[in-house]
Amino acid sequence: MSSSVATALISATSFSAYFCFQYVTNLANNAGAEVATGVIGGVPITRTYRGLMLYQVWIGYVVGAVACLIFMAFVNLQVAAQVTDTQVRALAYLGATMGAVGSRGCVLNAMSALVHFRSVLRQAEAG
Repeated sequence: MSSSVATALISATSFSAYFCFQYVTNLANNAGAEVATGVIGGVPITRTYRGLMLYQVWIGYVVGAVACLIFMAFVNLQVAAQVTDTQVRALAYLGATMGAVGSRGCVLNAMSALVHFRSVLRQAEAG
């Protein structure tokens, strides 16, 4: 694979994965706020629906955000395996590392947020 094609592929994959990640993360944050507050568009929702939103909507968005970064990592690893220029290979490995580290951070953040949301839902059920 030529260096210019590899660089274009790295750029296209990284930017598209980044913007996809940002969009899906924004959706997850909005869904999380609705779960935590119990209000959607000014209308209160039931505790049962809040639980459904947490496990069906919010977790789906988190999985989508992680998938964007993992996709970026795998594509950049494949580019690194195909390119011969060492500088472009280093750039591809950098992109793969960013995707892998970002996905790990997203998973860890989601785990702590899930614990918090479950606590909020338990408090809502008790009170």
